[in-house]
Amino acid sequence: MKSLLFLGRQPNLGIAELESVYGADHLTFIWDRFVASDLPIESFNLNRLGSVVKIAEIIDEIPLSQMKEIDFPLAEVTSKHLKDNAVSSKFNLAISSYGIGMNTSELTRLTLTMKKNLKKEGFSIRIIPNKHEAISTAQVIHNNLTDNTKGLEIVLVRKKDSILIAKTYQEQDIEAYTARDQARPFRDAFVGMLPPKLAQTIINLAVGQTDLKTIEILDPFCGTGVLLQEALLMGCPTVIGADLEERMVDFSRGNIDWLENKFDGSEQSIIIEQGDATSTNWQKFNCVAAETYLGKPLSTIPRKDFLREIIEPVNLLHKKFLKNLAVQIASGTRICLAVPAWRTENNQFVHLSVLDQLADLGYNRIALEKVSSKDLLYFRPDQIVARELVILTRK
Repeated sequence: MKSLLFLGRQPNLGIAELESVYGADHLTFIWDRFVASDLPIESFNLNRLGSVVKIAEIIDEIPLSQMKEIDFPLAEVTSKHLKDNAVSSKFNLAISSYGIGMNTSELTRLTLTMKKNLKKEGFSIRIIPNKHEAISTAQVIHNNLTDNTKGLEIVLVRKKDSILIAKTYQEQDIEAYTARDQARPFRDAFVGMLPPKLAQTIINLAVGQTDLKTIEILDPFCGTGVLLQEALLMGCPTVIGADLEERMVDFSRGNIDWLENKFDGSEQSIIIEQGDATSTNWQKFNCVAAETYLGKPLSTIPRKDFLREIIEPVNLLHKKFLKNLAVQIASGTRICLAVPAWRTENNQFVHLSVLDQLADLGYNRIALEKVSSKDLLYFRPDQIVARELVILTRK
């Protein structure tokens, strides 16, 4: 194993995203939120992966029985890093622990021991204190722990009867996501906003292992343009957006104009037009990614009869849309849709019945190796309407 990937709040989405982009054969599930890969660390681009929050390079693996002597291999890792990067000035050092059972006092003692030993080698070390077993994303970023000449975060992750020792390579840039999400000029509180990270995941599930530079992506439910925005930032040369509401089309255009001015947009092709997803014939595209219509917003779990009334028109819309899309795309065209699923009183989710008719409509639902399709749900703990990610190809 060469690389260690830390997944977000809903790890099934991260596993699906990584499998789609890099292939199941290169991934080994460790536990909870951790996936190891035999691919070199340079293979991964965290700016593209919405459901991965940290990437680290695996340096060593030691038996769990050697935990008491872990300061020796950690000192070797740190000393080598300092020498390889010709560090001469004061250097920030942090250690994060996952699943090993080390408390903050034990981590503090470990880092102080390392500082003392590294001082003997002539290095000036500043320790980043642990408020928890793992330091936060903000601490990693603000203390330059991914800059090889300024800082280092060592991460320790339990793997059954061994411990993986790794050093952080890249941390998700939370400030960049905030800058292009909350600062966008056109928003709609009633419709809601597709989170940029989720938009990235949807795009990656749609694109798979195809080179992004060849993708002409269609979002037929573009709303305020979040998915179009992320596709452009990821490097797709052509984005095509459509929405039934003229107001949403105007919002998308305004937000994309803002994005181009804010982030120095390149010469990418952008088409945004008003159109009904159930009847519009779109211009040339080779990939479809969208958050569809999620139905009526809900703040409480509805009665069964009321829920049926809510679902019926939403299901019919999706059926008409899939029929319309099927006649416009070639066999093998890949699609990812975020469609609604509704929480029930027993904390289960009711799905669109049209998902049971996909074969009759001309689609194959892609089955992933590392995660079940039924587990690709995005929702907050208090959310009634979830987003179910559905990955399809045209038959």
